[in-house]
Amino acid sequence: MLTYQYRIKDKNKIKLLDQMKRDTNFVWNVLNSASRKVWNESRKYFHKYDPYFTNIIKGASSYLTLHSQTLQAIVEQFHKDLHQQRKQLRFRGRKSLGWIPFKAAAIKIEDGTFIYKKTKFRFWKSRDLPEDFKLKTGCFSQDVLGHWFVSFTFDAENTSQCGEGAVGIDLGLKTTATCSNADELSLKPLAGIDKKIGKQQRARNFRRAKKLSLHKANKRKDMIRKFTKNLVTANGLVVVGNVSGFTKGKMAKSRYNNSWSALKTWIELKCKEYGALYLEQFGSRNPVSLEAG
Repeated sequence: MLTYQYRIKDKNKIKLLDQMKRDTNFVWNVLNSASRKVWNESRKYFHKYDPYFTNIIKGASSYLTLHSQTLQAIVEQFHKDLHQQRKQLRFRGRKSLGWIPFKAAAIKIEDGTFIYKKTKFRFWKSRDLPEDFKLKTGCFSQDVLGHWFVSFTFDAENTSQCGEGAVGIDLGLKTTATCSNADELSLKPLAGIDKKIGKQQRARNFRRAKKLSLHKANKRKDMIRKFTKNLVTANGLVVVGNVSGFTKGKMAKSRYNNSWSALKTWIELKCKEYGALYLEQFGSRNPVSLEAG
């Protein structure tokens, strides 16, 4: 499963997308309210196949700007989030970022455009979609600056292969990751952006501060992705040291700034994509041998 994201040319569609966002929040909040009511009365969890909940949104697509496949996707996502967290979910308000899911039957993709509920949207085709791809799901999403994106999730044949080496990774505070082959990942260059963000916040230039925060997040994501890709393409075995227990104390801020969780998640995802073996070493007992083969 791969996901490609593209920026929508939303200059002429911003009002429609905002209305779709409000309709999505409305459907989510109706399901959330009904779920809380059923729980208070009978202590039963929401289920996506329960006729009580499916009848609530039945035929709502004819009154809203949303496709019927979007309504089904909202129900499935609500069911998934509720059963994963095992607690009541929050209501979606005006300040929540836009999120409009859909299924494959809801859109038709053409060259640089796609059609959703008889409306054509254009997007910047930053990279080509694979030939003969099978679209599964997708969604519209919004960033903190109000820009809209579209994501396509599809099945694709895995033609990538990992390397033949083996590497161990030590997560640290001064250097985010240090490998046994002397490679390093350091996120210290991002510290300069934090100073700029603080300066703009003190000047009450909050839009500029948001833009800098988004720039920092994108740069951090790019650095982590490039590091993990180069790591997995050269090695078939990746062992990462466990660093649980560092979320509190004087070093907590440094721990969060180094994004250990995101780094481990991307290493694991890349290992699955390239067919490498991912292991997490707990403590010093039973150490994993890094010898090739």
